[in-house]
Amino acid sequence: MISAIETLGLSKQYGKHWAIRGIELVVPVGSVYGFLGPNGAGKTTTIRTLMNFIAPTKGIANVLGLDSQEQTAQIHSKVGYLTGELEYYYNLTGRQYLAYMGNLQRQLNPRSINKLSKRLKADLNQKIGKLSRGNKQKIGLISAFQHQPELLILDEPTAGLDPIIGQEFVAMVAEHQLSGRTAFISSHFLAEVEQMCDMVGFINKGRILESLTLQKLYEKSIHEFDVVLDAPASKIMLNGVRGVREVVINGNAIHCRIAGPVDNFIKAMSKQNVKSFSTRDLSLEDVFFKMYGKEAMGRV
Repeated sequence: MISAIETLGLSKQYGKHWAIRGIELVVPVGSVYGFLGPNGAGKTTTIRTLMNFIAPTKGIANVLGLDSQEQTAQIHSKVGYLTGELEYYYNLTGRQYLAYMGNLQRQLNPRSINKLSKRLKADLNQKIGKLSRGNKQKIGLISAFQHQPELLILDEPTAGLDPIIGQEFVAMVAEHQLSGRTAFISSHFLAEVEQMCDMVGFINKGRILESLTLQKLYEKSIHEFDVVLDAPASKIMLNGVRGVREVVINGNAIHCRIAGPVDNFIKAMSKQNVKSFSTRDLSLEDVFFKMYGKEAMGRV
């Protein structure tokens, strides 16, 4: 299998602190890979090392078959990159900034810029310094997508975007993948990654905890449900339902957690007279705790 990104023992040390340690990633060509972790987990350091904005202390990284340290210019010409910490020339308009960046890399595509600006509802005639966080983010996304790169490397790409524009971004990533290209997207929102990705990697405290397909994530993940019936509830109602965890019955109410697929639970509840049904999206910290336990959350 050809890899768009492959690292071996990638590590970065600052003084006595290891920002990342022993990172090993394999991102297949044509995939959308979600890089998940809490703030400060090492996502941005990993990405900056892939782009050779910072040099690793040890280890190697190959991007599109190119060495990240020896062939940086070639990598940059093939990658659409969005930084997690936006820095612009604030006296330029969005259009001037995009023209400058496109010409700098000899990849300016005005037609693509116009199309993307309409999709993202971006005002390219306003000075960047006067734009909101979300509207600045749109400029960064246009810059990353406009030259139709082989690989997108996007650090927290939906930061500041409203939900409608966020869904348009999801559609753009899907189109990018359908064309046979690859995306590597960091996030600390599990639900966001689930919409886009077919593979995910979990990082915490600078270490990769696990890398798995989205299907495997579904099989391992924990879902929480609260159901209120029109009659007293009983644990018997959940007999035969796979993955049931921590059932609490309180009169007509059922609170439970389901590990893995929830189809059987939904079918079991459909046989009852349900007054209300709700599920709670777990935070990424909850997911880490439930999937990997306390030792992972405190791991160094």
